[in-house]
Amino acid sequence: MRVPGLGPGADAPAYAVAHAYRRFLDDPRDGTSRVPDFAHGVARHRGIASVVTEE
Repeated sequence: MRVPGLGPGADAPAYAVAHAYRRFLDDPRDGTSRVPDFAHGVARHRGIASVVTEE
C-alpha cells in the first residue's frame, strides 16, 4: 500500500494518521519498531508518575 507524501495543500492531520498506520503495519513485516508499543507506554507512564508523585 502506498501512502502519498505531504503536499503544500494536504490535510496534515489525515496524512499524519495515514503515515502512522503505515508504520504500524510495516513494523511486523519489516522487523522494525518505529511505532511505540505497550512497553514504551508503560515506561513513559512510570516516568511521568515518578515526577508527579515526588515531593
